[in-house]
Amino acid sequence: MDYLLSWDGRSSKLNVELTYSASEKDSTVFIFGDPSFGGQTDIINVIRNIRATGPESVRIDEENRRITIYHKGAKKHRIRYEIVGSLNVDKPTVASQTELFRPVITKGMLTLVNKQFTLEVTDKSNPLVSSRWRKYPGNFTYFNSILPSQTNPSTKLADDYANFSEMVYFVMGDNIDVKEYNVMGIRYYCVTTKVDKYENDLGGNINPFFEYYFPSVHRFWNDSDFPFYFLAATALQNNQKDIGAGGFGMKNGFVMKLGTKFSTW
Repeated sequence: MDYLLSWDGRSSKLNVELTYSASEKDSTVFIFGDPSFGGQTDIINVIRNIRATGPESVRIDEENRRITIYHKGAKKHRIRYEIVGSLNVDKPTVASQTELFRPVITKGMLTLVNKQFTLEVTDKSNPLVSSRWRKYPGNFTYFNSILPSQTNPSTKLADDYANFSEMVYFVMGDNIDVKEYNVMGIRYYCVTTKVDKYENDLGGNINPFFEYYFPSVHRFWNDSDFPFYFLAATALQNNQKDIGAGGFGMKNGFVMKLGTKFSTW
């Protein structure tokens, strides 16, 4: 499964092209989205304009979030679609509360969890999955939770499906800062927005955690299961009312979205 991603840095749409090998002769069934991740029962609404390359055809079962590709004898398999990351401007508070669990694609900022743009395989195979960026703003800061030291989005990332599907986090923006810390010999990455409307200095606010808190946690638990860890703390993009903060954990990191002044929640 090879994902090719494109974004211009301004629009609310991410273009996705997936080339894959078919394990079944007649058709392939994908599932999009995970309603248990934040209770997003209508997550199917963020994927649009799904199309296959002839002679293949597409059938979409929105209720069950199933996308079936009928191969019709095709030897090569490719599907294209768009992920729409625009937020509900008519309901700003609701949009803010769900911003954690939907793709955020807006002018100058993109944050994505793999559940928000990849397709789930329905068989028991464990294919190799890769992703890379075909089009992206060259002046934007880039971070991914697979290989945080990588700064070039056009370089391919690859892993087994079992690992890739355990949540991959992408951040790309013109207001993003990425710092690397050494915590008792282990790399820790901190991803923050540089400026927000709450006048936060998130990089400075969070710095003491890397200097004091994380080392103490590491000593207590002797936690060295992974070669690196990360914390992503960014400001909500559509918050019109202070709602505090929310977040979710990943296997070796934590993602937080802040909708108020740091330390007031």
